[in-house]
Amino acid sequence: MGWMERFGIAGLAEKSFVKLSSGEQRLCLLARAFVKNPDLLILDEPMHGLDESHRGMVRRIVDEYCSDPSVTLVMVTHYPEELPSCVRKRLVLHRN
Repeated sequence: MGWMERFGIAGLAEKSFVKLSSGEQRLCLLARAFVKNPDLLILDEPMHGLDESHRGMVRRIVDEYCSDPSVTLVMVTHYPEELPSCVRKRLVLHRN
């Protein structure tokens, strides 16, 4: 299964990126991040603008991907509930 299928966006393959909704654009960018199967995956607010069902899907995909011990994930989020269960260490920054 390809990354577009995994993210549920295979039907968007022939559409212009600029004509997609913001949620569809976000899913396309996420799929693109996985395409080359990186050992280091850096995600900055990956679930911003996604509804709850898509956030759950993204968490599951990230968890599955990071089940490989050779993969390292760095993820930035303002919302702890968005963190996938594979996250074992967190750095919390507080504003003074």
